Amino acid sequence: MTKSQKISKRKAPRIKRSHRNVRLRDTDSACVDLHTSQWYNFLCERRRSRTVGAGENKVVRRKLLLALYKVYQTHPHTMLSPKEVMEASGVAHDDLLRNIFYLEEHGYVECLKGFGTVLFGAARLTARGVDIVEDEHTLNELFPSGEEAPVRTPDELSELFDRLETAARIAPLGQEEIDTLIDELDYVRKSLPRAKTPDRMKKIETVLDWISSSFDGNESVLQDIRRLAEIVREK
Repeated sequence: MTKSQKISKRKAPRIKRSHRNVRLRDTDSACVDLHTSQWYNFLCERRRSRTVGAGENKVVRRKLLLALYKVYQTHPHTMLSPKEVMEASGVAHDDLLRNIFYLEEHGYVECLKGFGTVLFGAARLTARGVDIVEDEHTLNELFPSGEEAPVRTPDELSELFDRLETAARIAPLGQEEIDTLIDELDYVRKSLPRAKTPDRMKKIETVLDWISSSFDGNESVLQDIRRLAEIVREK
């Protein structure tokens, strides 16, 4: 075997390629044009999103939910354009996309999107989004306002619940009825931080009336229940 034949049988050296130099196929180029301003803005948005804290994103999502909820109250079928969403919520364009799509993926927001566009056409709140906004406790837990919540100290309300729960445990009733009383008191306690709606307030009043009937004749307990009812109406 000659020297030239040996050389020809050697494997050709591998050429290292950078992914930046790989040319897109025609089909890829048709779907994603790297030279369009939209795609460039999208890449910049993704880079920026990696540096934004989770707390800031949650505040932005809260603003979006509240803005869409306000529109939903008067025009439940109306969908807002990206510009209208930004104007209503005060959210900047740089913060809009990743947060509105996050809310959409979790079922809180419905977005209309067209093929080949990074932006969405319009958005509106879903029924699940309405439930989240109207449940103030869950809203604050998932999407805090960013303001430091004041530290709660034992107050009249918590003392009332403690006294009523103690009265329920020692009441001359069957264990099943005692357990039901405690469950109903717990329902009222958890319902108070939530948004005040007519249906919820009516249900709380019905529960308090039922609790009162279980303590008929115990004036000190009835007095606490009446005071609790007053606080509920003031909330």
